[in-house]
Amino acid sequence: MRSSVFKIVFLFFVVGLLVIGIKARITKSFLSDTETQTSNTISTATSFCEQKKVWTANVVIVSQGTLKNGNPINDPNRKDPTKALGPNDWVPETGTNFFSLGVGGTITLSFNSPVLDGAGADLSFHEATNGRPTYPEEKARVEVSRDGTTFLPIGEVTSEPGDDGVTFLDFSSTSLSSIKFVKLTDTTNFDPHAGDADGYDLDAVDGVYGCE
Repeated sequence: MRSSVFKIVFLFFVVGLLVIGIKARITKSFLSDTETQTSNTISTATSFCEQKKVWTANVVIVSQGTLKNGNPINDPNRKDPTKALGPNDWVPETGTNFFSLGVGGTITLSFNSPVLDGAGADLSFHEATNGRPTYPEEKARVEVSRDGTTFLPIGEVTSEPGDDGVTFLDFSSTSLSSIKFVKLTDTTNFDPHAGDADGYDLDAVDGVYGCE
């Protein structure tokens, strides 16, 4: 009788060990195939993210330039850098919901999540200009970064790409697979502009292949 009880207990013990081993192997396989675990932090591969259009969400650094005549930009509707965040919301023929870079001015914005390098254009820039296209052209140089420290140029945006003022740029030339930071620096030729001109007016920046 005791021998039979011992055999039953031993059998349950062996089965328990086998179940634990199988679970451990399944967990290890799952982590190694789809995730990387370091210091209790698990990062899933970008191929598992939800890809959709995203907008810049944070102002990192801003240095607004002046008017062409050297005076500061005093219009409160053109001084708030947060107006360049979120979806494009400038209403044509109004002076609100954008940020003016000014002569030599610069602004660095960031996305909350990475923007991936996909097919065709990866970013679009929305500019606000009343009286387009007869108003003299305004331009800005664009640079992108993954870490917020090293920035690489990808081209220029302009106020005159069409009636909507939207310029599309691709950052595949940088060899970066994704970016989180965008920097714009005014490069307008102010010769044809009046003295109160304030450079490229940024309404919004969106990432075509956002990864959330």
